Amino acid sequence: MRHLLLSIIATLGLIFYASAQETKWYDPMEGDKCYVGCRIDHPELHDNYHRLPASMQSQLRSAVWSLSQNSAGLTIRFYCNAPSITVKYELEGSTNMHNMAPMGSSGVDLYSMDKNGRERWCAAPSGLIIRRGESRYSYRDLVYEDGNPEGYLYELYLPLYNTVKWVKLGIPEGYNLRFVEPDNKKPIIVYGTSIAQGASASRPGMAWTSILKRKFNTPVINLGFSGNGRLEAPIVDHICKVDAAVYILDCIPNMCGMLNTIVPRITEAVEKIRRVSSAPIILAEHCGVPFAESSPKSDEAHNKGNKECRKAYEQLKKQGVKGLYYVSKKDIALTRDGSIDGWHPTDIGMMDYVNAYSKVLKKVLK
Repeated sequence: MRHLLLSIIATLGLIFYASAQETKWYDPMEGDKCYVGCRIDHPELHDNYHRLPASMQSQLRSAVWSLSQNSAGLTIRFYCNAPSITVKYELEGSTNMHNMAPMGSSGVDLYSMDKNGRERWCAAPSGLIIRRGESRYSYRDLVYEDGNPEGYLYELYLPLYNTVKWVKLGIPEGYNLRFVEPDNKKPIIVYGTSIAQGASASRPGMAWTSILKRKFNTPVINLGFSGNGRLEAPIVDHICKVDAAVYILDCIPNMCGMLNTIVPRITEAVEKIRRVSSAPIILAEHCGVPFAESSPKSDEAHNKGNKECRKAYEQLKKQGVKGLYYVSKKDIALTRDGSIDGWHPTDIGMMDYVNAYSKVLKKVLK
């Protein structure tokens, strides 16, 4: 019996080894080009999956700098014709959050598009491991219908609330994978809070910023910093370096406890952007809390913050600032079932955000 058991173990080992040998791995960080999209490009970012360059660290509060290393909104594009794709990556942080499942905070998300622009979502229901250290998603039984020898154009969304050390994509020998440089269209830049970063989407592709990216086929740069979106000068200065299609400032949820700063910081941010760009600027209110009917006091601070936001908007309009748009709490209309904890949206709440922003973006994006 002992010999039989050893024989079985040895056979399984050989099978595993052969299988491993048949997989060819691709690293988007190899080579001279950077294949990480949906962030403000900078040479210091070409060997990591952070959102801000290291040279900004001294300008930022430690909390902002730490969050900037989360890969929220970052994507990797590639052509592939393989029937299976394995994504393995290493996470630096914990996958445990009180209001967010590991698939949203620390998972990846894969979409594909054929040559006719038809989009598909890919799932790995029985082939995923999410944990601190090496995680893995295995997408199997993939099919290709349009006859393109390169297969489909894929886009991989990286974790919303974790820091990624490395990523590798594996496909069977005999098939092809080719990384694609980031989309060079003018991006939509979103500077915001935890809701903008992605809390509490079920998976990275369901953050409202990610949904808008697909809906308008336009890169969206996610500069959401959980609990720390306060319209601070270093971040505003950084986004002013980009020739964006639209600038979205959605920071009121993190500024309701600092009411006196809302008007001056919004004014300063808008004025800085206007010095370098005439692109549309969207100001957004706090979405409110869906449990306000049962706990009215819970919304008092948010309503005060929203009044200050409206005040800044009206003052800027009176000063003659053009191309300024507004998304109100009423526009977002967060539903009763749109939140997981009373503060952060579920996927239903994310769609409430998408619907509100889409009404404005349809007007301003050409």
